[in-house]
Amino acid sequence: MSRKRARLRENIREHAEQRKLARERGGLRSAVRLPEPDGGAPEDAVEGLIRRSQRSRQRGDERRALVLLRDACKLDEWRARSWTLLGALLVAQGRRDEAVEAFDHAHWLRLRAGEDARAQVTARLASQARRQAA
Repeated sequence: MSRKRARLRENIREHAEQRKLARERGGLRSAVRLPEPDGGAPEDAVEGLIRRSQRSRQRGDERRALVLLRDACKLDEWRARSWTLLGALLVAQGRRDEAVEAFDHAHWLRLRAGEDARAQVTARLASQARRQAA
């Protein structure tokens, strides 16, 4: 249990440092670049959070996966991918009203970016979540 707490504290500390650096560099849009796990090109902080969320979900820790995805959405609220993944996880957890909000936000972002095909897919996901919530 103490090992888990230490890891959690370290993750919280890392996240706080990333946010502080992002603010110092002119906002969250210029997020910190993290090294790629395989030593390749650097990945940004949001993609790192998404990757960690996916690993947590694969290990069965859906609560941590949800927290990491919410952090990714807060870190860069203009990234539709993280909102779509958040919506999918919320649907899987049965939290359909929250999922609809996440999908609607992702849909709006896709439309705003001119990604019409992806916006249609996101709209269908939101519609399915609405039907399931009713």
